[in-house]
Amino acid sequence: MLSVYIDSGPDDRHLALTLSALVSGSVEGVVRNVTVVDRGMSAEAHAVCDHCGCRVLAPSGLEAALGNDRSDWVLWVETGSRLLEGWTSEVIEHIGAGNGPRGGPQAARFRSAARDRIGFLARLAEKRTALTDGLLLKTSQAIGLVRQRGAAPLAELAAGLAAKRLRAEIRPRRAAD
Repeated sequence: MLSVYIDSGPDDRHLALTLSALVSGSVEGVVRNVTVVDRGMSAEAHAVCDHCGCRVLAPSGLEAALGNDRSDWVLWVETGSRLLEGWTSEVIEHIGAGNGPRGGPQAARFRSAARDRIGFLARLAEKRTALTDGLLLKTSQAIGLVRQRGAAPLAELAAGLAAKRLRAEIRPRRAAD
């Protein structure tokens, strides 16, 4: 149904946290495969990927990987973020609904978990990326972004993209620190 893509550096602990949250999606048949983009991964991070059955690729292989992906939808998340219980049903509902302009597909982001929401002034000072709340988008749209912007980190590719807000929650990376 969907493929998950994660940029990863040397931090194997954050990668393991993110992958563990995807297990429910895999068991329910929502997550078809997980691809980790190697942005300076350590040997330990490679071992985590190998143990979990994730595909690892160089940033230059991102467009080809997306082009060969059999899933119609992709989910981009940052290392260290964790999707919370119930995310799979929300994603299935979003994918199945005609929710974009004229009933077409629309990109979507998750909601920050209630326990991780911060006040207005703290939000102004917070450094958020375009993937802090994850990004669910059509594979064709992801390919278009990679063609336009190259092999940049996923957060840079996702910057400025309008998206619907899902009811499902995500714990951002900062909550794992």
